[in-house]
Amino acid sequence: MDRRQNSGTLSARNYLFTIVLSAVLYSFITACGSSGRAAAIAPPPCAATAVAKTPNVGVDFYFDATPSMKGFTVSGESGAYARVIRDLETPISSEWPGTKIQRFRFGSSAEILETDDRLAPLRPPFYEGDRRYLDTRIDQVVAKVDPKHLSVIVTDLFQTDTDVHRLTSELIKRFVRVGGSIGLAGIKANFTGRVYDVGIDRNRFDVADKIRPFYLLVLGAHGDVEAYLRAMESGVLRPERNAHLIMISPALVRTPSNFADASMPEMWGLDEVSGILAESGSKCTREFRVKRRSGSAGFRADFLVEPMPYRLGVDNSGINSVVVVERVDGGTAQAVSSSYVEVSDVSFAPRTDQPSRYDFRFRLAFPADKLGAPGAICRMNVKLAPSAASFRMPDWINEWDMRTERIPQWAQHPETFDAGSTLNLKSFVTNVAHATISEHRPGLAEFNAYFRVE
Repeated sequence: MDRRQNSGTLSARNYLFTIVLSAVLYSFITACGSSGRAAAIAPPPCAATAVAKTPNVGVDFYFDATPSMKGFTVSGESGAYARVIRDLETPISSEWPGTKIQRFRFGSSAEILETDDRLAPLRPPFYEGDRRYLDTRIDQVVAKVDPKHLSVIVTDLFQTDTDVHRLTSELIKRFVRVGGSIGLAGIKANFTGRVYDVGIDRNRFDVADKIRPFYLLVLGAHGDVEAYLRAMESGVLRPERNAHLIMISPALVRTPSNFADASMPEMWGLDEVSGILAESGSKCTREFRVKRRSGSAGFRADFLVEPMPYRLGVDNSGINSVVVVERVDGGTAQAVSSSYVEVSDVSFAPRTDQPSRYDFRFRLAFPADKLGAPGAICRMNVKLAPSAASFRMPDWINEWDMRTERIPQWAQHPETFDAGSTLNLKSFVTNVAHATISEHRPGLAEFNAYFRVE
């Protein structure tokens, strides 16, 4: 090989080496978005809560026709039970005018009512059926309801340990796992009659002119259950002093909090900027410049939240955070450790001037040098959600729950029986609530922050 040919080969190799080296250096420089702009990374969609009412939803009413319900009819047309039954369908005509309504009666199974007489449950013969109406099997009703309909079950909700397990299992299978919601309205009314199946010995107690609870168990999509409960609360239940409502749903707030309605009264080690993303302006995303040499960086955020009505209470100490940090690299994202990110001082409390709105506050901090070298761009996704243990039962659930340790005393002294309490009420509500929380992890806030290190 002559000198000219050898020189040409070396030049070609040097040229190729220069191209490869340049590509490697460019890839290194742009790692973690160090080009200063994550142009190919679009901000993720904001978390949304679907709560719209279903148009023209089918509606089914189920009436517990077992003998324990008969005592509510003694007060006739003037009692709370009669007032509620009489106006049970009023919300349907206002919220879903013209929709189809079906009515059923049930005991151990359900059968459709052929009559259009809406007041039939106010007459004693309604509760004098055959052996099929001796036991209250609400789980059998739940197993047959159409989950796309709005279903309202009128019952005393008296459930043995076995019954409450069956009922909870059916509700989880038919509603909780598919994102359905469960509403419960508890109303106390005058009662004169016999209460059956109290405790493991299935004791019976005769009650004369006492106050006893009955319930509306409302099943369906969140928007439908909420609309029905709201209409009942503002209508027939408004004058009832002994009426309470709760709702167990995958949604705790109207929309999970994000940066759209947030203020940041305090920031350190960083400044808010724009231009990091190709698509800025997402309401759940903000962009920051991190001063790497500042040591600590972070912010305190204040949000205004609209909680869902009738939800269970939340204990601040049980609100957990899940933080995901990703390094952004020209269209891809690589997850890195987030153990250095601290979320603290979480507070979720009603506003004094707007009780229907809540202030939601927290503090987020991290070492500024953990996000990478100067020029690096990282995304931080933060979700805040209550744990199952942080939910608080309303006072009325605790007060209306039957104290089973007193059953032996009642058996010896029947006149002391507490007719105003319901067997396994708290157990039922707790089991359904915990299942919903475990299945859906309903959140209070979710947001994304992009950080460019300088």
